[in-house]
Amino acid sequence: MSRLPGISWVTVGNIVERVVARRLDGTRFGRLKRIGIDEFSYRKRHRYLTLVVDHDTRRVVWAGKGRSAETLGAFFKQLGPGRCAWRIELVTADLASSWRKALAAWVPHARVVFDRFHVERLASDAVDEVRRSEQRRLDPADAKVLKGTRYALLKHPERLKPGEARRLETLRRENRALDRAYELKEYPATILGQATPGDAPELLEEWLEWAARSRLAPFVKLGRTIRKHAEGIPAYLTPG
Repeated sequence: MSRLPGISWVTVGNIVERVVARRLDGTRFGRLKRIGIDEFSYRKRHRYLTLVVDHDTRRVVWAGKGRSAETLGAFFKQLGPGRCAWRIELVTADLASSWRKALAAWVPHARVVFDRFHVERLASDAVDEVRRSEQRRLDPADAKVLKGTRYALLKHPERLKPGEARRLETLRRENRALDRAYELKEYPATILGQATPGDAPELLEEWLEWAARSRLAPFVKLGRTIRKHAEGIPAYLTPG
């Protein structure tokens, strides 16, 4: 972009800042009641932005560099103690510990709901860790069954292509660790996609006990993380 008009990126940045300042809705904070917090990576995941979304208008209302408690705290500081205390009712977020610290400090009264898609992504990361561990553990001949199964393991069952479904079936039949890991990955999605708000806590507790007994280190670790936030995960199913 900077090459077309023959100006530097610093000048482009200054222009963008002026346009944003001129067009930014100055009343966007006054309507906030239900917000979502997420992160966005850039420069090959070496840099991050924290984004705050107004769930009611479905618009981004704030962005800040970084993903720390201090970053999110800067948003709440700009929002003001009064709006934090009296306006913010619900916050959706992932399980980032840095954000939890800022939420506890600024909006301790708000109902915190942990994003189901982040929970599912953590479960997918865990099953992929099990796959890589099995690939290292097995000799080359036995490890052949793992070839080409990474995406089949990570996909939701209804999105599998016929060839992927066949490879996954063979893998689960021949590797007990990955069979357990796949079941453990899918169960949280089933709870958050199909369970009622009344049933979800009990079903989540069953999954946590299962993960603890699985003897699969990534899922044991994930279970410990999720147990710390067991109340906020089923809250996803309760209308805000």
